[in-house]
Amino acid sequence: YFLRTMKLLSVAATTVWWAVITASFQLANSTSQTHLERSLSSMSRTHKIFQMAQIDFSMLFTNNEIDQKKLEYFFGELGIGSLLVVPYRQNFFSADFYRSVMIQIQNVTKTYNHPPVIAG
Repeated sequence: YFLRTMKLLSVAATTVWWAVITASFQLANSTSQTHLERSLSSMSRTHKIFQMAQIDFSMLFTNNEIDQKKLEYFFGELGIGSLLVVPYRQNFFSADFYRSVMIQIQNVTKTYNHPPVIAG
């Protein structure tokens, strides 16, 4: 009798656990879907195209320095969504330099309320 009761309780607990996980996933999925739909519906066709576009890292420079106006133009005004990071010079930049550039880019996208830029 005791083992049978424990088995039933175990099955019940598993069923409840599965129901909670499923409901949580459905809620998270519907919330994500709603957020995605809202984001996409607020974007113009042109913005969607630029969001799918990618520019090369070297396009951000003027006279061997990162040009803030270019950051504003490409990632703010146009809303470019991807950055191709390749060595700009023979001497590679440090990871800290690349990180600081990405932070600057993400700050621009936040200012213009654009999605984050991906880089690679």
